[in-house]
Amino acid sequence: MAEFKEAHGIDVSKQPKPRSRVKTEVEKVKIALSAAQAFDLNVDALAEGEDLDMEVSRAQFNKLCKPYFDKTLKITEETLKRAKLKITDIDEIVMVGGSSRIPAVKEAIENYFNK
Repeated sequence: MAEFKEAHGIDVSKQPKPRSRVKTEVEKVKIALSAAQAFDLNVDALAEGEDLDMEVSRAQFNKLCKPYFDKTLKITEETLKRAKLKITDIDEIVMVGGSSRIPAVKEAIENYFNK
């Protein structure tokens, strides 16, 4: 939405319908970037007849989501602490949910447990 505002001078961030349309397309991009290095985000006539067209790379996605990935590791660490477990006590990890398909999340968890 920031890029759209910069390109067209239109702020859609507080407009429910355009936000919803962007959110739907961003979800598709998130899924696609689990398998591809880049994906096109396209929303026709987002506001005032202007289209949102941009390529999103996996690197951009990872940079934008890094705080959330870091939070995942903090939650993992806190969970182990509360359960009074050490990393070496864990033999297998089962990840579920949409975010478990994100390569950066898989890699972060793998790196955490392979310290």
